[in-house]
This record gives sequence, structure tokens and C-alpha cells, in this order.
Amino acid sequence: MGKVKKIFIVGSSRSGTTMLSQILGNHSEIFSFNELHFFEQITLPEDCAKELQKQDAIEKYSKLINIQANGLFKFIESKNIIYKEADLIYSQNSKLNSNDLFDEFLNFEVKKNKKKYACEQTPTNIFYIENILKAYPDALFIHMVRDPRGVLLSQKNRWRRRFKGENDIPIKQSLRNFFNYHPYINGLLWTASVKKGLKYINDPRFFLLQFENLLSEPETYLRKVCEFIGITYESKMLEIPLVGSSNNKNKNETNTKKTGIRPFVKDQWKAGGISKGEIFINQLITKDIMKKLDYPYVKTGYPLSAIPLFCILPFKIGISVLFNLGRVKSIRRVILNRLKSNNNLNGKSRASNNYI
Repeated sequence: MGKVKKIFIVGSSRSGTTMLSQILGNHSEIFSFNELHFFEQITLPEDCAKELQKQDAIEKYSKLINIQANGLFKFIESKNIIYKEADLIYSQNSKLNSNDLFDEFLNFEVKKNKKKYACEQTPTNIFYIENILKAYPDALFIHMVRDPRGVLLSQKNRWRRRFKGENDIPIKQSLRNFFNYHPYINGLLWTASVKKGLKYINDPRFFLLQFENLLSEPETYLRKVCEFIGITYESKMLEIPLVGSSNNKNKNETNTKKTGIRPFVKDQWKAGGISKGEIFINQLITKDIMKKLDYPYVKTGYPLSAIPLFCILPFKIGISVLFNLGRVKSIRRVILNRLKSNNNLNGKSRASNNYI
């Protein structure tokens, strides 16, 4: 069985990675996966080349099956389920490392659905590009980038989604989203992920797509994405459900069958929802990268509303760390990985045919 081609959609959280995955998943040749979080929640990237013992391989493969079948939230509550399909895979391939196992899973699911491409949409894979390319040199990456103020507004409202009709989101996850939000923290994470992606802007396996461009001219930019992948554009790709926005989803919308893209979402942060203090703090961190990506800086002065936000920052960080314990293999390594990505950006990154 030949190996399928791999597409990784990466970027900062709330930057349109899920939307693009849905769009590509409508293509006749592409199978889009859930966010599998393989390289943080199931295994450690530095351990991916080590040969797995039978039980470890079965457990890891079962976790992939679980996430794909049930989604990330239900997986977190049922991590230890073992699937008989996992035992079958191991019996056919007794010498597997984690990279092989992930490859086998993608290959099996894509072939089962009679497709040619595997599309994986975990945003945080952007921090493991080196590991992924070492394992799969022919992999393609689409780096989604969104205005950090738009990301900020979406992150701020994210915890409310359970109360706007998405009842499958656990209370604990809503609380985690609430404590994860802070304009300074979100600014650091946005900057780290964008810097990481921009390092590869001249690599032909990478394509940078700005969220705002996709919303403004969806067909134009999707044609460019299809050309990058090597597939023919299909008009049905844009027929995605109008759900998933932290800022707009409500109970009445849950059961609608409307499809398409909301162009107004790209500038929604300008209409309110985040204070001058939040914008001021966020821009302290993001302004240099914003300039590289032509996102306009907003003059806010020195708003008093920034003071209480700075005061609660240590509390937010502490509670956020507690809520994220147990979600990943090593919270310490995840934090160090993000901090490491906030290094100096090579100034040559702007010139590329894959920057749109």
C-alpha cells in the first residue's frame, strides 16, 4: 500500500486552521482529520524515532483512533481505551516507532475513505516542523496567520462557546479557555507560532495564507492553495457549515444548514469586544511581527484599563498551568518549546512566492 501525501495546516490557535481543514476536506482527493495532537499529547517529538514496545504502540494507535472517532474533548476523558484495530496494525508491523505508527494511521484512514491526501489540522504542529520534516520530508505545510487582535477577540470569547449551543464542550474545558486568556499570554503564543512559521517562508513545501485574504477573496486564494498542493480547485470546497466562530455561534445557528464563509469576521475586532488596554498589552508583544505581515498598529496611548490586566497576569499564568497539567506528555517541555520559538526572526523571510 503506497503512502499518502500529507498536508499539515498549522498556525496560532483561532487563526482559521479548522475552517481551512473543512474547506480542503470537501475536495474529492483530500481527507481531513480532527486535531490529532499527536506530537504533544500522545508522544514526545524527541522520542518519535525510538522503536516502540508492543503495548506502547497499541496504546498510541488506540489514542489516535479515539481522537479521530470521538474528538479531542471526549478523548481527554477516555484516554485509556484500547481498540482491537490497534492490535491488528501492530501484528502487521512489529517494528514500529512513533513516526511509523502515525504514518500508518494516516495512511489507513485516507485509503479507507478512498482519498489521496491526508490533511492534519493541529495548530501546534507548527512547533514541531523540524521533527515532522525529518520523518516525512515530502510533507506540505499551510501556515495560517491572522491579525493578533482578531485572534485575541476569538480567544476571549472562546470559553463562552459551551453556553452558545456547543454542549459537547466540557465545563473543565470552558474554564481552561477562560484562564488561558490574557492579552500578554496570547501575544506571546501568537508571536512564537508566527515566528516559527516565517522561518520556512522560502521553503517550497510551505505556504503562508493570511486569514483575512481567504475571507476577502476565498476562491482566488483557494485556487492558489490548490496549485501549491497540486490539485484542481473544486467549487464545492467553499460549501462549509457556518459554525465554529467564538464570536458568532449561538443556539439558533446550531441546526441551520447554511454554508459559506463570513467575510465580516476578519475585521470584527475593530467593532469592539476587546478594550484599549487589551490591545495595548497585546501589541507590546506582537507589533514587530505585525509590521512584517502588514497588520496596522493601533495607537491606544497608555490606557488605565491595562493596569488591572497586568496585575492579574501572574494569577492567570498559574491557574492556566494547573489546567493544562495532564493534557500533554510534558508541560515543562511544551512551555520551553514555546519560549524557544520567540527568538530572533531572520530578516530574509519576506521574499517568497508562497506568501499571500
